[in-house]
Amino acid sequence: MRSAAEPERHVLFVDDEPAIGTLVSYALELSGYVVLTAHNGCDALRLYAAHHDQLDVVVVDYILPDMRGDQVVARMREIDGAVPFVCMSGHSQQEIAPELGQRIAFFLHKPFDLASLSEKLDEAALGVPA
Repeated sequence: MRSAAEPERHVLFVDDEPAIGTLVSYALELSGYVVLTAHNGCDALRLYAAHHDQLDVVVVDYILPDMRGDQVVARMREIDGAVPFVCMSGHSQQEIAPELGQRIAFFLHKPFDLASLSEKLDEAALGVPA
């Protein structure tokens, strides 16, 4: 849990499973994060365009119904390339590394727990890959 002295971190969480988005959003909010959620690439791009200047990090699932996570990130970087991205997937990082290239420096393997997610968010927001 984040301390009261730490600034709020704003996160865009993108996953096509609404239950996961709801659960993760709730857990992160209890930990002091401000969370926006999207369930597909188009919604994620719309939210990113409207809020990129407030975001500290974007967490995007690699497999979405309308596009892959790396495609979402590429389009988001055209809007604002300064926000760090965390890609999450049930596939290993080695399996999807060719598609990720240099676009995403932070990876989170599914399933994950809240502590792992919070740690990855902090690493990404600070720009320090583990």
